Amino acid sequence: MLRWGLYLYALADLPWFGVLASTVAAIYLGVAVWYLSREIGRVRRGQASLPKVLLFAIVIPVPWLAFLYVSVRPEVFAIAAIATNIGHSLQYQRLTWFHNRNRYAEAPVEPET
Repeated sequence: MLRWGLYLYALADLPWFGVLASTVAAIYLGVAVWYLSREIGRVRRGQASLPKVLLFAIVIPVPWLAFLYVSVRPEVFAIAAIATNIGHSLQYQRLTWFHNRNRYAEAPVEPET
């Protein structure tokens, strides 16, 4: 919701957008670095999955970058729409793969951890 709020704020051409966007980006970047370092520590200790961390590292920043780009150039709104659906597309692909693997296997397969 925060990305949409920033986009609408930029679209309305209200004052202080640059300051607001910079502040939000700095806070977000700080939280993202903290979370990523925490997850890397968990991977090193064997408590987290490396593919999950890599997926988060790719999927989470992409919509933010798209919305920041669209805030500057509103005519390319389709970029933000596509970028925000990347995670859902990967999720759907995995769900379909898991379903087909279980449905057409001789015996149901337990999910991987």
